[in-house]
Amino acid sequence: MTNGTADLDPSEVTVAAALRLEERAIRRAAPRLRVVRVGVGLTSMEGVPTTGVVLSVGLGGALTGEHAPGTVVVPDGVAAEDGRHWPTDPAWSDALRAASRRLGLPTAAGTLVSTAEVVTGTERRALAQRGYDAVDMESAAVAARAARLAVLRVVLDTPAHEISPRWIRPALAAMDPRLWPQAYWLARNSPRFAARAAVVLVEVLRGQALQGDVHPEV
Repeated sequence: MTNGTADLDPSEVTVAAALRLEERAIRRAAPRLRVVRVGVGLTSMEGVPTTGVVLSVGLGGALTGEHAPGTVVVPDGVAAEDGRHWPTDPAWSDALRAASRRLGLPTAAGTLVSTAEVVTGTERRALAQRGYDAVDMESAAVAARAARLAVLRVVLDTPAHEISPRWIRPALAAMDPRLWPQAYWLARNSPRFAARAAVVLVEVLRGQALQGDVHPEV
């Protein structure tokens, strides 16, 4: 960390979550923390850059076979598809990784890239070849607006366990019988991994005034 716990004031934090299930998990675990749901692909930035620190928290994807579903990724940097790059805040990133490891969770760093669409197959491999380790759809846009940013993503999909890009519209995807096995897997793991992201965040806030009383199963 750069200046120890002085850099980790929860009152300076806004948490940006894309999905309702991510937002609910965070609010349940830390009900007094400022949380904004920004939508998949950052459809709404209203209220996000209102504090000195923004934490982009939720689910993400792995670009290589090194990270299994459930791995906690706290990257050292965030990139956009066009190559723009932002370093993440070292104090918050170090604290999030340390918290994840204290909980006994698989934890990784590296660089995360944000894409406009869900990536699979050759697109996923191409991003891995560019040196990226994980992917989401929001963090780069948040980084472009935030004074200080840290990212906490729990891996959902991997090269060995991809999900269809059609899940960007869940109601339509669920109508396709070919995707029902994925629907079952997502229904089981998405809430569990969103809760995992929340409990890592709470572990960082342990002993702080904004900590909640709920500790979801990791």
